[in-house]
Amino acid sequence: MIAISYRREDSSPVTGRLFDRLQTEFGRRNVFMDFDSIPFGVDFRDKIKVTLEKARVVVAVVGPNWVGQREGKRRIDDPRDFVRIEIAAALERGIPVIPVLLDHTVMPDPEQLPEELRPFAFRNALTLDTGVDFHHHASRLISGIRELTNGGPARKTTTGGRWPVVAGIILVVGLIAGGAWWAMNAQRPTPTASMASPTQTAAQTAALSPAATVAVVSPVPGTPLVLPTAGPAAATAVPSVNTPANFQRVTPRIANTPRTIMNERFRSADGSAEFAIFAIRVGDLPATADARRIAIPRAEGETITERTPLRDSAHFHEDVTVAGPRGGYTRYFAVDAPLTANADETARLWEFWVRDERALQSYKEAYRAFKKSVAF
Repeated sequence: MIAISYRREDSSPVTGRLFDRLQTEFGRRNVFMDFDSIPFGVDFRDKIKVTLEKARVVVAVVGPNWVGQREGKRRIDDPRDFVRIEIAAALERGIPVIPVLLDHTVMPDPEQLPEELRPFAFRNALTLDTGVDFHHHASRLISGIRELTNGGPARKTTTGGRWPVVAGIILVVGLIAGGAWWAMNAQRPTPTASMASPTQTAAQTAALSPAATVAVVSPVPGTPLVLPTAGPAAATAVPSVNTPANFQRVTPRIANTPRTIMNERFRSADGSAEFAIFAIRVGDLPATADARRIAIPRAEGETITERTPLRDSAHFHEDVTVAGPRGGYTRYFAVDAPLTANADETARLWEFWVRDERALQSYKEAYRAFKKSVAF
C-alpha cells in the first residue's frame, strides 16, 4: 500500500489530484490518504501506526505551511500532531518516505524539526509542480515508487472464464512487440526517471533533471525568492562581475544553492533591460545534459515561444525565448553545460530581460560585451 501524508490546510487540493493519479496507476485499494478520518473514540496514534504497518512507501506532501500554525505555535512541534505522528511512525518502521515538495517549497533543515523527525530532512525529495508540469512530475514520482516497491503494488485483476487465456495471448503479443521495439532501438539512448538526491528540491519549469539546480523566477524583476537548496557541499556566491556601464546591481531573482558560485543581476538606468548570470558547480554530477543543464525559469503567465537546443560530445547549449504576460516583456536565456568529466566544471544560465523591441536593439551589444566580460 502507498500511504499519503499531508496537512489539509497546507496542500489538500493538489494532494487530491495526486491521490487520483496514484489510484489510476496502482489501483484504488493500494493508495491510502486520509489518516485523519479516524472514528470517534479510537486512539488516533494506534490507528495511524496500524495503517502504516500495511504501507510499503509513504508519500509526504510538503507545502509552504507544512509545519502548521495554531495560536502562534508550530503544530509540528506538538507530539499529538497527526503529520508528526505519521512521519515519525514511518521512519521508526524503516518505511521509505518520499518528501514531495510543492512548487518551490523548501525542504526543512534537520534543526527545524523535532528530534524524531530529523531523519526526514535527509530523505530523497521530489518537486511536484501544481501547474502545467504536474503530470510530468507525478510520473517521476510514480517511477520512483515502482523502484522502491520492485514494480509497485499489483493492480486489481479479474479472474475466471476466458479472461486468463485472453490475458495470456495479450501478454505474448506484447512481449513479441516489445522484443521487436527493443531490437530496433537498442542503440538509442533513453532517459530514465529517478528520484532526486537527498537535498535536491529543484522547481522544474522545463525538462529539468533531478541533479540540476533551482531556476524559478519571481514575477517582479528584482524581487528575491526563497527557494530550495540543491547539491552537496555549500559554495558561497562570488560577486566577481564588473557592473556594466549605465547599469546598477540589483537583487538576483534566483536563490543561491549550495552549488552556486556566481549569481549576479544588473538593471539599466532606464529600467528597460536587465542582464543576469547564474552559475553552479556540476563537476561531481553525471556528464550528461539531463544531469547538468539548468532549468529555464518562468513566472506565472510567462510562455516559452522558442527553444533551440544544441549539443555535441563535450557541451550542451540551449537558447530559449520567454514571453511575458500579454507581451509586456521578453526574456532571452542561454544555458551552457559542459559534458566533460572535469571536477571543476561549471554550468551557466545567462539572461537578457528587455521591456520591448527598442530595448533589445539598444542593449544587444552591451549584453554581448557583458557575457564576454564575465570570468570564472
